[in-house]
Amino acid sequence: MQTVKRNHSLRVLNLCRRRFGNLPTLQRLHQKRQRDAIAHHAPRLPNLSLRDRPLLHALQTDGIAMTSLEALGLGQTEQLLTQSEVVKTILNQTQSTAPGTFLKTASPTLMAQYPGIFAWGLQSRLLNLLEAYLQLPVAYHGVYLRQDLPRNIVRRSRLWHTDMEDDHTLKVAVYLNDVDGEGGPFEYLPKPLSEAMLGQLNHSGGYIRRGAVENLVQPGEWRSCTGPKGTVIIVDSGSLIHRGKVPKRDRYTLFYDYTSRLPRRPYYCKHSLPETELARVAAELTDAQRECIFWRDAPEIVQAQPPALVV
Repeated sequence: MQTVKRNHSLRVLNLCRRRFGNLPTLQRLHQKRQRDAIAHHAPRLPNLSLRDRPLLHALQTDGIAMTSLEALGLGQTEQLLTQSEVVKTILNQTQSTAPGTFLKTASPTLMAQYPGIFAWGLQSRLLNLLEAYLQLPVAYHGVYLRQDLPRNIVRRSRLWHTDMEDDHTLKVAVYLNDVDGEGGPFEYLPKPLSEAMLGQLNHSGGYIRRGAVENLVQPGEWRSCTGPKGTVIIVDSGSLIHRGKVPKRDRYTLFYDYTSRLPRRPYYCKHSLPETELARVAAELTDAQRECIFWRDAPEIVQAQPPALVV
């Protein structure tokens, strides 16, 4: 069976190369599809409220915007914080004795028991902001509540990296405790430096080998996002090189994940909840919110796509 799958993959790759030349050409093809879709969707882009326009400007200029739950002023915030505290307590009580463990993440089953956390990421004002930045309808991939442990292990999200789902992948991070310089803050390279480094390293996404960034960039050139509990970071994690700094105390964070509905690598777009739990939570949502979740079936982008490659 594995041989059959491998041979099929090689046939597909060879067909793509014959038809499109090489993989960079396939990337350019996808970028053209996105440009066509953006032009198609432009008349439907939402009008942002005055309070959200500075956030959009920061995202467009810097690839990142920082605010707070209080300043953001979305609804359901009290429910978000109350339910998150419950999940934090349960997560903290679960043991993690494996020597290589540096992270605990609340299970999908546990998260599904507190749907207010999930639903917070589907509020129309927030979705409008993200859509205005992506210039395409938003796909919502769910939320993760994680506890980063104070262990000197540099792996995965503690390595410098860019997210793989798309060239423009959005994360909304919410600090659930105060995070100072030793609390494991989110760190990133400013946009011009990220762009230069991606070119210099010939990097197209994923983790960067340990030490590569430090060899080329001075510590003062990257930025640390410190702040009190309730700090909100909205970041284009597909274009900014970033990491989580190793903390010296536990750090609790919510991470909400989004892309457009035409991502470059849809196979990396996994949902945070299993299908059964997702269907149960989605039953309480509006049609527009459900389209953000079940985006593969949503109609908007399909109209702007060229015919699929038949193999």
